[in-house]
Amino acid sequence: MTIYIFDEFYYFHGTDAAESILKYGFSLNVPQKHDTFDTTWKRYMLGRGIYFTTSLRKAKKFGRQVLRCKIGKIRVLYTNREFRDKFDENKYDAIYCPGKFSRIKNNTIDYTYDETALLSNDELMIKNPSLITEVLLFST
Repeated sequence: MTIYIFDEFYYFHGTDAAESILKYGFSLNVPQKHDTFDTTWKRYMLGRGIYFTTSLRKAKKFGRQVLRCKIGKIRVLYTNREFRDKFDENKYDAIYCPGKFSRIKNNTIDYTYDETALLSNDELMIKNPSLITEVLLFST
């Protein structure tokens, strides 16, 4: 596993709670509608956190609305496997798992095909909502 520095970048977040997020911000304390009985977050590939993707199509799978979010410069743990181990906030701010159509190149995401990737599209998971510097409702 490698740690990269990602410069400011825009990601998508699919949700049914866009109005609440726009008004109050993101929160890890509010379970998603499908998490009512699962407070362990074990079903999530990268553990408990706020998930983003560079794929609009993927974001649409997680809710009726899509938010376009700007995330500031962050330290990212790059992994191409499921990662539910202890999140070390002293070492990195986020976990990034590439998709078949994205990978890191020069500290940004390079859209090329990678047949070894675990996912069809990438995922970025952060735990600290203060790293999200801008949130806009994205019209589709």
